[in-house]
Amino acid sequence: VGGIAAFGRPAIALAEMARVARRGTPIVVVDEQLDEGAAPCLYQRLAYGALTLFAPSAGSPTALLPPDATDVVDEQVSRFYYSLTFRMPARPVAQAAP
Repeated sequence: VGGIAAFGRPAIALAEMARVARRGTPIVVVDEQLDEGAAPCLYQRLAYGALTLFAPSAGSPTALLPPDATDVVDEQVSRFYYSLTFRMPARPVAQAAP
């Protein structure tokens, strides 16, 4: 929560989350993103600017998810935050040699 936008290479961070999480477990990333649909006032824009001081390109990294991510849900959960949830599919069971 509240850190992925500050990573130098968020795609690598997401890939590592996907690698270490148990397959099928939901992975949730929550971070700053201004809800443009809510017409933020000047005060809200200033507060958001303070929240994202070190991450000028804050926003949901949906495009950076691993290509095989499933059950992707990207939603704006408040005026300042998004929630991105995804899962990695179960690995196929290896077939025993005859």
